Amino acid sequence: MAQDEIEKALQEAEETLKRIEAKTEKMRYDSQRDVLKHFDRIHDHLFLLNTVFITGYIALLQIGTHFSRFILILPFICLAILIYVEHYMKESARKYKDINNINLTIFFAECNRRDSRATIISFLVIILTSFELLYTIYICIFKLQPIWS
Repeated sequence: MAQDEIEKALQEAEETLKRIEAKTEKMRYDSQRDVLKHFDRIHDHLFLLNTVFITGYIALLQIGTHFSRFILILPFICLAILIYVEHYMKESARKYKDINNINLTIFFAECNRRDSRATIISFLVIILTSFELLYTIYICIFKLQPIWS
């Protein structure tokens, strides 16, 4: 009788452990998916903001505002970098499909390296876009002639 109770308790503990492992695996998957989703949303916003800067700078050129023409190149550079990062992430995702055919230790080390590289490049684009925003504010405050004068 005691042996049956012990086996039943062990079986319940194993089932509980399996449920916990399944929940943990689902949480890990969901968190990774959410990180990639937010990563894509940030890139979408940066892409849109740089496109707005391009159109804004062209509009400022049309009304005769004098500012450095170099700043017009910066949004194009940011857009090119963002396209590169998107391509880089696509290639990383393509490598994920071969997870069953390679050494997992090497695979995860390479994935961490690739993800950190993409994060650093994205951070560079955020810094460049912030510089563009500050420069645009500077142009609007100090270089634009008031409409009412």
